[in-house]
Amino acid sequence: TPAANAMRTIIDGSKAVAETAGKEALRAAMASYFGSHPTTKSVIEAAMADGPFIVVRERAEWTSKDGPRAQRSVAVYELRDSLIRRVWYYPAYR
Repeated sequence: TPAANAMRTIIDGSKAVAETAGKEALRAAMASYFGSHPTTKSVIEAAMADGPFIVVRERAEWTSKDGPRAQRSVAVYELRDSLIRRVWYYPAYR
């Protein structure tokens, strides 16, 4: 099934690294991230859909020991049967 083959890829300059492969690995990675950063909230500021792809600009906000922090990033989601098939994350910026 498409969700069983879900993949999360990090894009960094000229490199693309598959960080997770499979639905459970993707779910575990997201649960681990938000579990270890409990103050993090992610808000979609803009989105565009084209076929099975959705491009989003996300703003992440959290509280660090130095106070409130925030950053933005762009991600591309590929959906199949209303489930995430692949995600590509691009470097964050402020």
